[in-house]
Amino acid sequence: MNFILFLLIFFMLSGPLKAELKGQEDDELPSLHKAFLYQEGDRTKGIPHNYKKAFRTFMAIAQDPETIEYSTACFYVGLYYDMGCGVKQSDTKAKIWYTKAAIAGHREAWINLCILTTYAQVSPKQGPNQSP
Repeated sequence: MNFILFLLIFFMLSGPLKAELKGQEDDELPSLHKAFLYQEGDRTKGIPHNYKKAFRTFMAIAQDPETIEYSTACFYVGLYYDMGCGVKQSDTKAKIWYTKAAIAGHREAWINLCILTTYAQVSPKQGPNQSP
């Protein structure tokens, strides 16, 4: 009887242990947390902000549409292209990534896509409040 109780407790406790070990292996995978850490930096951990590393991490996450973080990663890839942070500024690439994020359900991506599309129709010599 004690042996059966021991096995039952062992199997109940081994589930969380496996999940914890799996989490340690997943630390090597790109994550939004790691991307934001590169983006913002963390003085307590000695990590300076690095937009290029943050962009590469967001891009790595955005390559897998099956992840939960996909829409957010696509949004930030689009934002980096839109603002020219860590990469060469490109409205075309920003639209592509904003569209992917918007299709995946990211609300801010819809807004940025609309703004980018609206202002792209205004020529550089013509301000937004001037008629053509």
